[in-house]
Amino acid sequence: MARGPASSVCVLKTLLLISSAGLLTSLCSRINAQRGINSRVDLHRRGLPSGFFSKLASPSGSSSSNSSTVNTAAANNTGCTQPDINPSTWISLGIDNYLSNLPNGTTKSLHEYALSVNSMNFVCGIGEDCQAGQLCSPVTSPGWEVLVAAQEWNRYQNKLYDAVGTAIQLVTAVSSALVTDLYPPSHSGDLWDLMKSFVLASGITITIFTALEIGMLIFGGSAFASIVALMALGATAVTMGGAGGVGTKLALMHPEETPFERWSRYAFYLSEWQQHVQKRVANEARTVINAGISSPKGLANIVKNGVFFREVPQFSEADLISGLKNTTTARIAVDILRTQGAFVTIASDKCTGKGPGGAWEGNDKLSYCSKNGTMMNIIHGYKKKVKNTWFNAQLLEKKYGITVQYLAEQSFHCQQNHKSFGFDPYKSGTFPSSLDAECIGNLPVCDFRIQELAEAKSEKGTMRACRSVGRLPI
Repeated sequence: MARGPASSVCVLKTLLLISSAGLLTSLCSRINAQRGINSRVDLHRRGLPSGFFSKLASPSGSSSSNSSTVNTAAANNTGCTQPDINPSTWISLGIDNYLSNLPNGTTKSLHEYALSVNSMNFVCGIGEDCQAGQLCSPVTSPGWEVLVAAQEWNRYQNKLYDAVGTAIQLVTAVSSALVTDLYPPSHSGDLWDLMKSFVLASGITITIFTALEIGMLIFGGSAFASIVALMALGATAVTMGGAGGVGTKLALMHPEETPFERWSRYAFYLSEWQQHVQKRVANEARTVINAGISSPKGLANIVKNGVFFREVPQFSEADLISGLKNTTTARIAVDILRTQGAFVTIASDKCTGKGPGGAWEGNDKLSYCSKNGTMMNIIHGYKKKVKNTWFNAQLLEKKYGITVQYLAEQSFHCQQNHKSFGFDPYKSGTFPSSLDAECIGNLPVCDFRIQELAEAKSEKGTMRACRSVGRLPI
């Protein structure tokens, strides 16, 4: 705020005529009060010591209770020196004990507590940005530490709420394009399992949320399980909306519709999931805010041991979302291929084709030959025979950057490492933002380098060999 000449002259005269401090202080106080200037901030900007005027003023001078509290705390330099913001400080100050013994703590809501420590505009909740401010401006310790923890807890509740929306937007946008590009218009079978979309959205939500360091800390044990349960409840609420989930299944079964028309129904259920989960996040936050701060459902239990009293390093959420978009695209593409009976064959043929490196030729093929001459193909079962062609096969790499090599090698290593087909390590946790993470591609693999399978292929053909001997779920 700009200061007039009268205020500037006051400060200058005070420095020059210290012996007349009482008179000058009285005069300056009146001028500053008229101009709405906070004397403590004014002094700080001029480099004068905190509490300079309060020491010179007459003890009998009148002031508001808030001003008195600030000046008293400011006079004690250690009381207004901001401590390190970490759990160790919280514990050393005995904040948990302070909250446990807070008068009327079991009935005093967070907002009421904030008022009691002189924070007049501290309002938390979804969509709110409650700020503790600086120590002694005007809240002093230990109230200030409590409000800082509440501020951070509120920030993470809002982050979780927003992460749910981001996850759904990501899944919806990616799946919309892939359904249009990878399903032939004549496809009348099921789209991918709706529950897989809920699981994917849940994993993305938790990944975004736990990207912050504190998120990883508080997501230990039961806390992590509670978030996963929250996501699962949202899925249950949507899928059980009909009679035992039958309503949802029937709504998705419209063979006369194009794949994109059926996908629009998926999008509807995804938005329903978002609404259910976000509503629960908002309701749980409201419960904590309105409960007595020291009650079992109150804030004291959540911020215990200073878990939210910490500074969190900055990170690039844009980079994280970009990475998640890549992995989400790969995972949904795999799901779409899988619903069309996709599986990987290794060494089913020699690399003597007309495609790159001897692979099969054609924009409708998903074929790759490694440098050592091993052919890897993605084909699909069609009744008792295999089908080598795909609708818009070339778009996987040209438009989405997903290569046959990537999907085949990912699927092979996933199956080898976990000794099962289609293993998914992300069912109950975070979803990776790096394409190097395991099992993003997890198609069943039929490896004809295994002699038993190679012999069965020569006798019974690819489909029967992979089904009967390889026991692939195709």
